Amino acid sequence: MNPLDQTLTTFNTLVLYLDHFTSHGIIWRKNPFQIIERYSQWANDYQENQITIVYDTMWNGTKVLAEKIAEGIESTDPNVVVKVYNIAKYDENDVITEVFVILYLKFFEGCDSYGKN
Repeated sequence: MNPLDQTLTTFNTLVLYLDHFTSHGIIWRKNPFQIIERYSQWANDYQENQITIVYDTMWNGTKVLAEKIAEGIESTDPNVVVKVYNIAKYDENDVITEVFVILYLKFFEGCDSYGKN
């Protein structure tokens, strides 16, 4: 058992009356122990069968590239969930949450030239 799991187990055994938890600003009013369960999962190398593609684009060239990569992955393995995010249009916290659960983290950079077809 890793140190975080040990701490969470100890915490769960304490007899406390808690009607809510906060976690970095979020108030957990319903089932506050859900955040403890999540931390426990994350501490044990929690992963989903998911690939998250995050990009930014000025002229939509990188968007096209990201979408083509996603299509290729989906056609190769339909069991993998592929999510594509334009970082300029999504909340960074939501994107980080998606990246947090993926099996591997790889960075790719697409560079399109303005004015080329």
